[in-house]
Amino acid sequence: MAQIDYLKSLIKLWQSRPQAEARADRVEYLKKLAQMGSRLAAPRARNADLARFVTQIMDRPNDLRWRLLGANVHRRRALDAQQRRALDTLDTTPDLLGPLGELRYEPSHSRLIARFLDATSEPEVAPSLLAEFLALIGKPEATPTDPRNATVHAERWFSTGRVDISVSLPDHLVFVEVKVDSEEGDDQLGRYWKALKAEASHREGILVYLTLHDAKKSSSRVPHVRLTLETLLAAWLPHAVVGAGPRDYLARYLKSLALVMGRCGHGAFDDWSITQQSAAIQLVEGIG
Repeated sequence: MAQIDYLKSLIKLWQSRPQAEARADRVEYLKKLAQMGSRLAAPRARNADLARFVTQIMDRPNDLRWRLLGANVHRRRALDAQQRRALDTLDTTPDLLGPLGELRYEPSHSRLIARFLDATSEPEVAPSLLAEFLALIGKPEATPTDPRNATVHAERWFSTGRVDISVSLPDHLVFVEVKVDSEEGDDQLGRYWKALKAEASHREGILVYLTLHDAKKSSSRVPHVRLTLETLLAAWLPHAVVGAGPRDYLARYLKSLALVMGRCGHGAFDDWSITQQSAAIQLVEGIG
């Protein structure tokens, strides 16, 4: 009877797993099993279920950790050249914002994203990054033939409030609201939509809500495009190169962005937790 109860508890644990991508589910499940086993270091376990984990599932719970580490090694070896370069970007240290204590400071993210979209500030990387950004919001046709025809501003003020990023193009005007930890202010997107329509004139206006992937969606009824920072990170990673001038600068910012999302760890890859390694590999596996 005790064994049946224990198996039921394992089934319940599996059923309560996060509703995410299948591989992430398995990793989370195995991690929890490992945590259950790791609590049995003391010879007298208070929880009978934990004792049965050792006797019926794995008598050396640390073996599970080594198996997960081995799985990460095999997945890393299977990456193609572009994916390995992307992982190298996440492996770089130090990141850009961490040493400044600004990993989650929204104005820093707004200014840096605006800089990487602006060909006057970053002529080597901005044209390709702007093209990627416009494709992500469904407007690849807005990419200017001459990158200098894109005027980018960070923290642009209007009577309705401050817009985090403004991208002015010949036939389009894009306003971007960036959120890292905060939520949408009172009718914030509605106010920015009014400013956008007034400023766009004959051009098409596009309002972008740029947030973390698990952030609450905007309840605003005004037309807007929701874009996640994780999607932007994946699109920009192939354009970053560690130790190569402006592309190294981009690499260190993208490492900061990945840290915010839990898609990597501080320092080098070998110093990260199993979960952080797996999250980074999963991210770069989707590139290409």
